[in-house]
Amino acid sequence: MALLDVLDALPRSAVRQRVWRTVREGRDPLEGRKSRGRWGHDGMETLYTSYEEQGSVAEIHALLSLQPVFPSKVQWSTHEVQAELENVASLTLRELAELGVEIEKYRSREYERTQEIADAALFLGFSGLIVPSARWECPNLVVFTEKIDLGQLTLVGAPNRVDWEEWREQVRRTRIRSEAANRPRGINGTVRSSAEYCHFPKTAQHADRQRRSPTREAPEVAGGRGGEKHPLVATRRVARIGIH
Repeated sequence: MALLDVLDALPRSAVRQRVWRTVREGRDPLEGRKSRGRWGHDGMETLYTSYEEQGSVAEIHALLSLQPVFPSKVQWSTHEVQAELENVASLTLRELAELGVEIEKYRSREYERTQEIADAALFLGFSGLIVPSARWECPNLVVFTEKIDLGQLTLVGAPNRVDWEEWREQVRRTRIRSEAANRPRGINGTVRSSAEYCHFPKTAQHADRQRRSPTREAPEVAGGRGGEKHPLVATRRVARIGIH
């Protein structure tokens, strides 16, 4: 089916959601802008928001990190926004793949297909899209501001100034805690590092299983190969933040 036909068949949902937007000092956080981003081009006004405050900051951090020197002197703030929208389409990674988006390249800055999807959605009268963030584990709400009325986006509370060094450190600590919480554990409950587990001898893994299942026969230690590499067990994905 053609792109327009597929999009036109999507449910048109109402969105009543608190979202976050990060903008530099002096800019109206409720103002859309023409730019050649993932979900917009210079012929349409797009306003990017995230379902999580950290997701909103991560998007800007990834953008600023493309510059030769990170512009740390420019002040940025996060703003909480109440969105009251109609005619919003929601697209998962699987659905984006069916629309021709190369998911393995989704985090890259190859925007041609996603811009085509956004342009088609705007043409069909959608006021926005709910899509996966490329920088954080949360959805983004992309708003086509020319399709909404004044008052459908309102600010909630006071802005929070972004301290980039503090934010990076907070994300680093969060990532370490997440990795530790999801790391495979040894026979005594202690956490093994990823590097240690990769080189965990086969005989030791057998010993783990043996202690958990004492009715099984003891493994033949001579049959193991010390230093043999073993794949990491699956762990929960940690937030992708694009820190450089």
